Amino acid sequence: DGSIVIEDESLIQGVGDSHTAAQVPQPKSMDEVLELSLTRETKAHNLFVALSKTCNNDELKLMFEKLAAEEMHHHQNIEKKYAMQKGEMGFEM
Repeated sequence: DGSIVIEDESLIQGVGDSHTAAQVPQPKSMDEVLELSLTRETKAHNLFVALSKTCNNDELKLMFEKLAAEEMHHHQNIEKKYAMQKGEMGFEM
């Protein structure tokens, strides 16, 4: 709604790249699904880190930091699933 001032609008241009279905290739295997998921979680994490670094509002900065941490947690969970899919992991989960 415009109530949050973002000084560098180029940071939010990639918002749609992280978690939307636009321009996403149709995965043909579970490996491709997991690889795509890892890429999207990384993009989302990087976006929230960048936003937290440029934010002048302490409350928003904290929110972006928490969102970045959440995306990193998602990434780690997907990495574990990917390792299991490839047979590279035992019972670490």
